[in-house]
Amino acid sequence: MALYEDMKRNNKLHTSYKIFYLIIKGQYIMIEINLTQLESKLQELTETQTQILKILNSFEQPQQTPTQHFPTENLLTTKEVCELFRVTRQSLNMWRKIGKIKAYKMNKTVRYKRSEINELLNIRSGKV
Repeated sequence: MALYEDMKRNNKLHTSYKIFYLIIKGQYIMIEINLTQLESKLQELTETQTQILKILNSFEQPQQTPTQHFPTENLLTTKEVCELFRVTRQSLNMWRKIGKIKAYKMNKTVRYKRSEINELLNIRSGKV
């Protein structure tokens, strides 16, 4: 409270300090904030944030694995392959997991090469 009175007498109250009055659980609380110190701390925080961002940006961005590009007319969807083999989606997924059939992920979808599917169909039907 003495600091408040000194600053009020010297007319520094409005330029470098801010007074907040709070009532918490029936108690009257006065908070004095030195704006000059607050500004310097904010400047330090801003500089620190800038340094952290520089450090984070300096790390090498993870390399994305190159995606294989296939002509879309030579690719089959899961549904099309299921129809060709006359199996359920679950069976096809199991074949994929055990390596019986090879699938290619394109974004979030799974595709199958028509040539590989035709080869498997020929083996399955005994034409090879």
